[in-house]
Amino acid sequence: LKDETVAPVSIKKRPLVLTHGAAQGTGYFYRAFAAPSVTSDEYIPFLVARKIYDQTMHNVLRAKYGMCYVAGNTDFGIVPNIGFEILYRCNDPTDIKARVAEARNITAEGKYILDVDKNGDYVLADIEAGFEGFRNTQINALYGNYMTATGMAGLINESILMFGNPDGLENQLN
Repeated sequence: LKDETVAPVSIKKRPLVLTHGAAQGTGYFYRAFAAPSVTSDEYIPFLVARKIYDQTMHNVLRAKYGMCYVAGNTDFGIVPNIGFEILYRCNDPTDIKARVAEARNITAEGKYILDVDKNGDYVLADIEAGFEGFRNTQINALYGNYMTATGMAGLINESILMFGNPDGLENQLN
């Protein structure tokens, strides 16, 4: 519940490397990080930031370098939350760290990638200029889950479990 204190996740493990002959020549990468609790006032802004970073990761790793089938990020959406960077079927695992750092740096500079032109150069925009679009996309994604009677029942259930009242999640979304 929102009033209860839950310690944030602490990730202290060394990288785990698994190999399999059938995956030869490709790599799958997951990086876990502590993320805001789903009951935190920072959770909804985190989702918008995640959406912006997700687009930048896609444009760096797939559109420009063609090195991953999927590049993105997500989170568990739980009270002691964990986020993940996910790189699926990467054909160039040696440059992965540098390319992910490139995506992080673009986002940290307050930019996102609109497109990659025919020369492989980024067409950048300020996050501030595109923020309303990212925000609205996230609002649609959040409310899209609650368009059916089953979805509304789930909204009420999640609200009671996480916030102690049936309107808690709705209040957070607002």
